Amino acid sequence: MGILKILSRFFGLVVLIYIVSVKIHWSRFVQVIHNIDYAFMFLAFFSMVAMVFVKYSRIFFNLKSIGVKIDSLKLFRIYINSLLLGQITTQAVTTLTAAGATIVSTKGEKKIRIGNVYFLNNLLDLTFAILICFVCFSLNPELFRILEVKFSGWYLVFILTVFVFSIALFLVYKNRISKKVSYFFDEILESFKLSVKSSLLLTLVVWVIYILSCYLEAKVFYINLPLSFLLLVYVTGSLITAIPISVAGLGTRDLAFIYLMGLNGVNPEKALLLSLFSFIVNPLAAITFLYLITLVITVRK
Repeated sequence: MGILKILSRFFGLVVLIYIVSVKIHWSRFVQVIHNIDYAFMFLAFFSMVAMVFVKYSRIFFNLKSIGVKIDSLKLFRIYINSLLLGQITTQAVTTLTAAGATIVSTKGEKKIRIGNVYFLNNLLDLTFAILICFVCFSLNPELFRILEVKFSGWYLVFILTVFVFSIALFLVYKNRISKKVSYFFDEILESFKLSVKSSLLLTLVVWVIYILSCYLEAKVFYINLPLSFLLLVYVTGSLITAIPISVAGLGTRDLAFIYLMGLNGVNPEKALLLSLFSFIVNPLAAITFLYLITLVITVRK
């Protein structure tokens, strides 16, 4: 396991080296950078700032709904610092760091429910991502033919059977689960009941801004694709980034962007730059901007 963990850190870098060595023509790469639309770049930046702030607000109101008292500025600093860390690690590290720091800052008060808030928000984002993925696939049926993906009736029956069987097993053996596990499960349900309204509303706002950001970021590089297809590429990239097989999805996500956007005639240089800008440059700029704001507010206090 230790060797696999070490290798995973370099896997994305190896993929990225392959991309820039084989897929990229540097003259076109430089030309794309030279021709970027700065107006859309600034709009994309501010939409990213808005999305980060709404995500923070979701955490803040969720914690408030479960009775956790924490200074809003302190929580904001914790959240921004965890996002900065996430730019050089993985989504899991970001979530664990933010949850751990929040628990420490509240002196261990309701630590299980605090962890549940971060977990449930990630779960909601994942659910929305999967739903959008399915909707976008349904709006782009030609992708099934291009990717040679075949979903037969028997396949769907199999998936449904596995799902129902898993739920049935859980219900049968629920009482045999240790009290500790049962306690965690009950706490998750209780946290969900207390924070579900604010979570769903703010998650919807987050994804509206996310869709807007996708559109604006694509326009930075004069990429004109159907919004449903563009969202499919972005959501796929987000899901790949969440998988801890490379640092911040570097390399693996970029390759997915190049392949999927290439299906619609976008050259690899634009696809790579869009991936890097959307998932590294723009978020890092927005997070740094908000981090500087917290420093200014702290100094003035």
